[in-house]
Amino acid sequence: MACECRSCAAFSLAGRVSEAKALLDAINVGGLLDAGQGEDAQMAGRAILDVVLKRLTDGVEDARRLPACGALSREDRAS
Repeated sequence: MACECRSCAAFSLAGRVSEAKALLDAINVGGLLDAGQGEDAQMAGRAILDVVLKRLTDGVEDARRLPACGALSREDRAS
């Protein structure tokens, strides 16, 4: 079973941040939010942005609910 503490969640969140950066770079390179793009491209860019922000928000909320590493009981650390 994987460790479920804030420190470990921070590593997971860092992965989500890297994923978000890659998606935002794709939006930027594709120019999906540029004024010259069609409405469909802009809607696609906004949809991707919404997903990215939702995943990051979920990751932060998940991490906030977890105990600090030192707060785990001896039984929790053994599992």
